[in-house]
Amino acid sequence: MKKRSKLHLIVFLIVFPSVLFSQNTNTPPVSPQATSYPKIAEYVVVFLPIVSTNSKTTTWNFSNTFNIGIATGINILYSDRFGFSFDLTPVISTTNGISKVSNVIQYSKYKKTST
Repeated sequence: MKKRSKLHLIVFLIVFPSVLFSQNTNTPPVSPQATSYPKIAEYVVVFLPIVSTNSKTTTWNFSNTFNIGIATGINILYSDRFGFSFDLTPVISTTNGISKVSNVIQYSKYKKTST
């Protein structure tokens, strides 16, 4: 890896951890009695992977390719102890001006806790 790329990586790792928790608020917590079920929450997340690896090669993002992932998901909570989550993430890869979906990541999970 070139010296300039190492410098960019070091600056990235120093600057971005300070903004990872920027969504903190000072609102008081909601009491459990005020929540009505079922409760549905949706989300969309955009992420840029730093490095991609497989058994043969290691590819750094922004070297000769550009990768971006767009995760969309839904959480369905049936109570404070049981819920279901579903997540679908296409990873788009661009090389030499040609874009394609290189991977699709699917994740689902249910949560059940006992008292």
